[in-house]
Formats: sequence, structure tokens, C-alpha cells
Amino acid sequence: MMEMKEVLRRHAKGASLRRIARETGLDRKTVGRYVKATQAVEGSKEVRVQHAVCEVQVRPPTPPSEARVLLSRHKALHRSTRP
Repeated sequence: MMEMKEVLRRHAKGASLRRIARETGLDRKTVGRYVKATQAVEGSKEVRVQHAVCEVQVRPPTPPSEARVLLSRHKALHRSTRP
């Protein structure tokens, strides 16, 4: 929450997404998601921040890669053959 407020404060002062990312140590895409999520909602600063927290931090998990699926099948097979 604090990092998001810092990002929004810097953005309001006119800093670019790249500069904010560089100075805060966050990924540029994360900074962009924070700013975009707060711009999508009307209301007070606190309302926008709360919405952005929910929007950014609650993302659906990415599906497992093909290699991860094959590995999990192999592990399951290996476990079932153990005595």
C-alpha cells in the first residue's frame, strides 16, 4: 500500500513511469499497472488507491507451462510407484 502511494505521489508530480520504476526499484510494468488502475476509478485518493490495490494484487494465476505439466505428471507417476 505504501509503495503504491509513493508511485502515485511521484506520478502526480509528473515523473515518468520509467523514472518511478528506477527510483523505487519496482518493475516498470508494475508501476504502469498501479497508475492505470487508479485512473480507471473516480473518487477520492483513498478510494482510488483501494481500488488499485484490489485490481493489481488480485490477478488470476498464469496457467502452468507445458514443461511444468509434464513434470507434475512425472512426479505423480513416480510417487505412485514408490513402496
